[in-house]
Amino acid sequence: MTQLRVFLRRVSADRRVLLGIAVVVLLVVAAVGDLPTRLGHLVPEDPVATTTPAVAPVRTGPTPVPTGLTSTVTRANTRLTACTPGIERLSRCGRAPTLGPGPWIGSSGVSIGSLEGRVAIVFVFSGSCVECRRESRYLRAWQAAYDDLAIVGVHAPQFSFETDDTEVEQTVADLSLDFPVLMDDARATMDRYRAAVRPTTYLIDRFGTVRAITIGDHGSQRLERQVRKLLTEGGSTSALPRPVGSLDDGGDATRGTPPQIKLGSTVGSHYDAEVDGIIGREQLYRLAKRPRPGIASIGGRWRVDPESAVPKARAVGRVTFGARRAYVLVGGRGWLEVSTSEGVSRRIPVRGRPDFVQVYAAPKADRETLTIRFRGQLEVFSYAFG
Repeated sequence: MTQLRVFLRRVSADRRVLLGIAVVVLLVVAAVGDLPTRLGHLVPEDPVATTTPAVAPVRTGPTPVPTGLTSTVTRANTRLTACTPGIERLSRCGRAPTLGPGPWIGSSGVSIGSLEGRVAIVFVFSGSCVECRRESRYLRAWQAAYDDLAIVGVHAPQFSFETDDTEVEQTVADLSLDFPVLMDDARATMDRYRAAVRPTTYLIDRFGTVRAITIGDHGSQRLERQVRKLLTEGGSTSALPRPVGSLDDGGDATRGTPPQIKLGSTVGSHYDAEVDGIIGREQLYRLAKRPRPGIASIGGRWRVDPESAVPKARAVGRVTFGARRAYVLVGGRGWLEVSTSEGVSRRIPVRGRPDFVQVYAAPKADRETLTIRFRGQLEVFSYAFG
């Protein structure tokens, strides 16, 4: 007993010994009580691992629309960050990056250097982007109004079918674009300009400096004011025509119009549905019971590919939105049976290459739910609104 008391007095006098004993006791308790497992239950599990099914991913929210530029920074484009997209003030954001390689439509080739001496716009767009199609109306109007304005299009495809020369040429013809268009199939120019979304528009002054960036299609009137400032910058005495202003053709979308909803498994947020079964590469889906605005739902039998969804037996889609118009980007041969929330139905044929098919139109942007049954040999890429 005397020896034990001497040992305890020595231990209490040496804090390092006490600390070592405490660590040993803790390890023994942890091993006996399975402490790591118990503590693990207190940490939230990885949401990706618990919410993504083993089959094609089913996302339940709209794709967030980026509001800035990508982080693909090089020495040539790092100063683009000085341009805050969407503001009225003109900035100085470095020399415009060079245009990448690729075939041209409407020109044998254009360089940034060849644009010096004129105010220029570089318009990054895609034919499968409804917002791009709306913005192109203003570019055509400005090109007709301002003699000293040069416009260059950069077609950066969203889907692989848009890398076909004939497809892009048809898009340029459909949109009546008279300015040169670079086919940026590898998205090299899109990366050089750090464009995160389509459309993105870059305003460049007479010396080749980027002065403003506009993202999306709601800044057209602001961009025209900036164009006019640059046209008169440096004391130019050339008289300007009256501003184009807002086009009165009814083609502009209202504020709050939802973004495009893509149906492929790897190209963005697409639908809200439950998988009831798997048949080879195809799945049986059940429509969502409560459709939510801006979210699409599918039911029946589908094959979901990386860029599109292929409807099979009893395939049906449903989408709720607030917009004046709705479209389906679809290709193949067949038809769409479209029903509104009021029970009005119509049958729309589909013939040929992927293109936008208008499935709804109304005088104002009320909330609407469409149910679409897909018949025939079709490939569905997205829903879009206007």
